[in-house]
Amino acid sequence: MRAQWNFKIPAGTIIQPGDTMTLKVPEVLGLGNSAAFGINDEQGNTIGNAQVSPTTGDIVITFTDAITEAETAAINGQFYLGVKWVEGKVSFDEKVEIKWTENISSTVTIASGSFRPEDNEGIKKWGYIDAEDPALIHWTARINFSENLDTTINNAIFQDELGPNQKLVPGSVSGFYVIGWEDNWYAKAGELIPNSMINMTDDTHFTVTFGDLKGPVYINYMSRITDDVASDQYSNVGTLTGDGFATKTDTEFVKIAGGGGNSGTSVTVAGVKTWLDNDDAAGVRPSSIELELYQNNNKIDTQSVTADADWHFSFSNLPNFDENHAKYQYRVEEVPVPNYTAEFNGYDITNTYHPSEATASLKAQKILKGKPLMAANYEFELKNSEGSVIETQTNGADGMINFDAITYDKAGDYTYTINEVKGNEAGMTYDEHELKVTAKVVDEKGQLVATPIYEGDATFVNTYHPLDPVDPEKPVDPEKPVNPTLPTQPSKEQAPVVADQTSQPTQAGNTSATQKTDQLPETGESNSLLFKLLGGLIVLVLLGWFIVKKKR
Repeated sequence: MRAQWNFKIPAGTIIQPGDTMTLKVPEVLGLGNSAAFGINDEQGNTIGNAQVSPTTGDIVITFTDAITEAETAAINGQFYLGVKWVEGKVSFDEKVEIKWTENISSTVTIASGSFRPEDNEGIKKWGYIDAEDPALIHWTARINFSENLDTTINNAIFQDELGPNQKLVPGSVSGFYVIGWEDNWYAKAGELIPNSMINMTDDTHFTVTFGDLKGPVYINYMSRITDDVASDQYSNVGTLTGDGFATKTDTEFVKIAGGGGNSGTSVTVAGVKTWLDNDDAAGVRPSSIELELYQNNNKIDTQSVTADADWHFSFSNLPNFDENHAKYQYRVEEVPVPNYTAEFNGYDITNTYHPSEATASLKAQKILKGKPLMAANYEFELKNSEGSVIETQTNGADGMINFDAITYDKAGDYTYTINEVKGNEAGMTYDEHELKVTAKVVDEKGQLVATPIYEGDATFVNTYHPLDPVDPEKPVDPEKPVNPTLPTQPSKEQAPVVADQTSQPTQAGNTSATQKTDQLPETGESNSLLFKLLGGLIVLVLLGWFIVKKKR
């Protein structure tokens, strides 16, 4: 396959003859051999000579005297090389990034296709140039392919003949029997073919005599180019014969992977379209796209790009300068593709799939038993799959709980939970169950459709139980007062004890007072005296009242 590089040398750039520009071949691309070529302008003037090393992957361009034109005018150019995918660096049916420079890359998908050989193949040959020795060709012949290793050719003979300008490398012919197959039908090597079967008749011919050959074999050998790699390609012919077997012949060519380039007054606008749509899983990728080429904002050309060209496009032989030697500005625009957005990297275009969005509104029902339901009485939480609350709503007067619509821009399953926030109302039994909801979003030909699926009861039921009235506590009766007990009347025999006057000292002047104090009256005598005094008082009051009345 061919890889192309575009470069630009801005006007005013000072480049001296002999200056060099070095580029790197991306590591996923290999070079079959070294190459050297000139980069010419439209008049055929060589502005630079390129030298390519398959060992280092370096492309070194050495500029000539003609490059001095860059001092007054910009030079755009491009060159190409024959390349191949590097085994072990790429995988089939997967996106592969090709890094052209530190800041520029592109992505392609390498289709695996079907590499299974045909059962009646008989013989198949191929070859390639040695990466370090451009004059050395490696050849391989696959003989008697069979998937189950059970096809037999009696008296099988393989004959090989090199084409012009090459000779066999002595001692390079060898081979092995195949004992199985790996992915993409790579052979598993078994026993080596005995050297006694191999006969090199001259420096361009050899023969392998197998006898009765059961199962496939591989023959490997090398040839050396004798014309200083002056030819564009080198040929090889192999023939397989056997008893009762239709003779098979295969002619193969090894092409010298060279390069070329041009610059100056004509330019090429080229690029590739990349699709980011999960290999068109939605089935909406178009079979072709339309590109428009603009020169100084004027549309000058259109092109239809299809998968047949691996979505590559090229506008070639475009004038670089106008009649006043002013440089033209070129750009490419894509006619919009439904459900895709386009992003440009130079002239390369990446289309990313975006289906039309879908929305879903999650809801539930509230029921209250035991008393009327009022709007906004109860609160509910909507949580995402991580358990984070993303919205809170209250019930309506009709009991509906309606959350805001959720927007989806990608197909998939989105899980949520709905629960009631438990309150503290007396007599209320709250519904504590958790409602699980899955929003299933599917892509229907570019339009997302979201369908909520509820797991379990989507109704939250609270029950109110009125509280029974509580009787007031009966007051505690005060204790009944205890009736006072009258003092016991002393008996007359219980006379007060009189101190022994003979034992107390007698003080002068206090004899009579001491005696009066010590003589306490009996209780009965005290009461009699009280009644007498009271009676006397009453008589005096009556007497006073009588005297006052008589004077009037």
